Amino acid sequence: MRGQTARRAGFALVFVLAMLVLALAIVLAYFSLTTLDSKIASASTAGMKVRLISQAAEGYLLDDFRQEIEAGSVAGTNASLSVQVQRPLVLTNVGVDVTNTWAPSMVPQRVGDAGITNIVKISRSGLEFFTNGPGYTSSGLARASAIATTNASSNGKFLTKERWSLPKLMGETERSSFVAPDWIYLDRQGGTPTDFTDLAAMASTVSTNHVIGRYAYVIYDVGGLIDINVVGNQLPDSDNSRRGRLNQVPLSGVLPGIGAFSDFVTWRSPGTSTNTNSTAGGGG
Repeated sequence: MRGQTARRAGFALVFVLAMLVLALAIVLAYFSLTTLDSKIASASTAGMKVRLISQAAEGYLLDDFRQEIEAGSVAGTNASLSVQVQRPLVLTNVGVDVTNTWAPSMVPQRVGDAGITNIVKISRSGLEFFTNGPGYTSSGLARASAIATTNASSNGKFLTKERWSLPKLMGETERSSFVAPDWIYLDRQGGTPTDFTDLAAMASTVSTNHVIGRYAYVIYDVGGLIDINVVGNQLPDSDNSRRGRLNQVPLSGVLPGIGAFSDFVTWRSPGTSTNTNSTAGGGG
């Protein structure tokens, strides 16, 4: 009887220990799942914040461009127009035996890095989005702070000069002289303060000046880009149209990094590059 009682007690102890281990495993699994869900929710919230800040930055840039259009134009007065039309301010330049009319605001002002061909706008401290020059009635806002995007923030995050050069829209000399843009701060009330003060850092719910994000930009003119998949041929320049189709543009010795354009065409289009029946202006 004592042996049976001892065995029953031992079995009960093993059973209790097994249940404790099972309960502990369930509790650990619950906390692990809760932690994972919390991280997923946090990542989702952070991603949403990034998207909202990006949309806000895009909206501010579009608004700055609209202000530039309005500052360099006047509303059309034709009563039959069903939509508003902005006409650029036209200036008259009287020269010797000639009178020229021109509209400086037909294209955006180039504001930013002088000497870099493709850059139109860049966020730079103290730099207005556009200036009140000839053909404009006002100037734009200077939103950028004095903090460069290459400077590490308190959490160690920054953007390198190489990261800004990834679009590959600058030459080698231009990349070496390029200066990365500055940050633009965005606060709760939609303002863009140029100084990050203690008030901007205050995360209190009653602080409307609290900075919730930042952005920076470089705007390029990509109107002159060409499609390397179809541009040019091996025909003599005299057989090509100067203003014809893209595959009729003669580019021998013009494209950076391509020493012999004819060799490139042979590699790119082996079936048509050696066509002896090509006619003048036909594109090879």
